[in-house]
Amino acid sequence: MISAAPLLPPAAIDALLAVLLVVVIVLVAGWFLFAYAVRVDRLHRQVLAARLIVSGQLSKRAHAAIELANAQVLDQADSEKLCQAAHDASRCEEPIVGDGLDPRNRTGNAAKRVAYENQLTSVMREVLTDETRNSLMQEADATALLRRLDAAQQKLEVAVHVHNNQVKDARKVRQRALVRIAHLAGRAPLPAPVEI
Repeated sequence: MISAAPLLPPAAIDALLAVLLVVVIVLVAGWFLFAYAVRVDRLHRQVLAARLIVSGQLSKRAHAAIELANAQVLDQADSEKLCQAAHDASRCEEPIVGDGLDPRNRTGNAAKRVAYENQLTSVMREVLTDETRNSLMQEADATALLRRLDAAQQKLEVAVHVHNNQVKDARKVRQRALVRIAHLAGRAPLPAPVEI
């Protein structure tokens, strides 16, 4: 019986297996890096989505404050002060965070927006004292407006908390050595928390 000679010598087969192994390792490493880059991008998108929710809640709070101020249930000076602060906050078109993560708002004066929103919060605390709240709770219309404003404030606080947790998660992932060394975040700036 004649035995067939091997097609490739054993050294060539070993070299071919080594090349195949390197190709598989490179493909797996590339897939892993790609998956990690997608994760970083997804975290950035979640931060932006949470930021839109915060912006919406800020708007709802400002409108609820304007409704309460215009309902003539507060004294004149307090109504004017609350209305002015709410109008200033609702008219401000600046981003709520100036980190440049949002491609539509890379420039802008976030400090101005934060100042207006914090001013509204301060005026709400000043105008809506416990005594004022108790007197407003005696009137049905005023009670509904006050509850709407309180609900908007609570939803805003939850939205800010969620946003800041998203930022914390994104920052934690971005601080990992692999993300920094492989530059998996690209040119995206580091997300910043909302400070309202």
